[in-house]
Amino acid sequence: MYCEKDPEKWMTREVCTNGAWQQETDIKSCPECKEFEEECLHYCTDISFTQSNSRCDWGYICQAGHWQSFDKSCCYIATATYGSALSPEVQLLRNFRDRDVLQTFAGSNFMRVFNMVYYSFSPQVAQTISSNENLRTVMRYVLYPLIGILWAAQQLYTALAFSPEGAVVIAGLFAGSLIGLVYASPVILGVSFAIARVFRRRPTRVHVYLSLPFLAIATSLIIVSELTRFVLLMQVSTSLLMLTTWALPGIALSAWALNRRRPVTG
Repeated sequence: MYCEKDPEKWMTREVCTNGAWQQETDIKSCPECKEFEEECLHYCTDISFTQSNSRCDWGYICQAGHWQSFDKSCCYIATATYGSALSPEVQLLRNFRDRDVLQTFAGSNFMRVFNMVYYSFSPQVAQTISSNENLRTVMRYVLYPLIGILWAAQQLYTALAFSPEGAVVIAGLFAGSLIGLVYASPVILGVSFAIARVFRRRPTRVHVYLSLPFLAIATSLIIVSELTRFVLLMQVSTSLLMLTTWALPGIALSAWALNRRRPVTG
């Protein structure tokens, strides 16, 4: 084995160089931006980027021939898609999350729940994306609307920054509804169409109206959570708010599309 496979080495920021472990501070440059030997990467993470010039410990990235540090709380899929944690697209996502959303009680608690779900599958997805150039190209187009939506949400948050807690909820509603329209609506429409074909049942305006109380309930619970600083309630209420916001555009679109020629009442 080229180097000893010792996970503690990565925790102490030692890297395998020329067959020996060295401190991170001893690594001055990376002239060719090559990853370290595969044997030495075994204990880094589940992701080993082969095309992104990213160090597997997520603490450094090769820029202009030198390893530069960055926040290790990476957006795995975006980083794999754009090839670098320092790309403008990834930086926008991280800055909005770290500088704005995570600085609020509502936003930070929603992100705890979101991260539990996101990091359960994103490393595997990112690994697949990073190893396939064609898939990376497709994913760039897939993520373009998301980048634009979150940029607009960030501008909205900034305009309302005099009340951060309210701003993050309003920005979340704005971003969630557009994300639901772009990404969730096609799925909901497809499922609704299949149900209509098989069971002869179509969504109607009533289903849209029945979704609205969930928004009201979630918003009310967020206000209670803000006043009481009840962490669990905030996590539940913000998750309910976002799930409803994501689903509502798809339900409304399905009700319109499946009933526009043959109206169904009730």
